[in-house]
Amino acid sequence: MTHLTKVLDTLTGICVVLLFSKYFVAYANMVFDWNLR
Repeated sequence: MTHLTKVLDTLTGICVVLLFSKYFVAYANMVFDWNLR
């Protein structure tokens, strides 16, 4: 049971990192586009 919860925690962490990186890349692109104008 502890092994299953550890796997679920790992998957949740990966999903959070992917979402955060996606939003960070979108925010960085917006900032760079605004600075280039």
